Amino acid sequence: MTQGNPYGRTGGRWPTATKLRALYNAELTYDEIAQIVYNTERGWDQPPSRSGVKRKLDSLDFPPRNMSHADIMPWHGKIKPEHQSSELRHMLEAESRRRQGKEQTAADRSLTGRLHSLLFPPGMKPMVVAYHPEVGFSLVLREDADEDIVRVPRRDVYANPGIKAQAP
Repeated sequence: MTQGNPYGRTGGRWPTATKLRALYNAELTYDEIAQIVYNTERGWDQPPSRSGVKRKLDSLDFPPRNMSHADIMPWHGKIKPEHQSSELRHMLEAESRRRQGKEQTAADRSLTGRLHSLLFPPGMKPMVVAYHPEVGFSLVLREDADEDIVRVPRRDVYANPGIKAQAP
């Protein structure tokens, strides 16, 4: 019988945090880290799963391998397929990459520049990007409740049948 695991999988010993950090910093995939752990550490009857490696790295407070755009796009996982190619979506993702400190391509710089000019037009009121599943992405006037360059979904907005969108 395996200790603490009713499903029969026995786990071995994880390497030290220093070794895991070196593997992580070498930009190895979770599968590659799992194979190295299996080959170099005792007690593993098979390599740890990809999600097992991720959970171990998370428990040691390593940053996620792939950063999410959810910080700037709260509806990121709920965007309909027909709205995926929206230019405003691409602009927000470029802005998210900029905020995460990733290297900016010429296309990213162009997208973020256009986004900022749309959100802060000279001599006009500031705008924010909104998303509605029926309308798609749109620019709307900034309100006091808006804390960033996007409008966080609110129940009152989704319940309003007379939503009007302003396309860029």
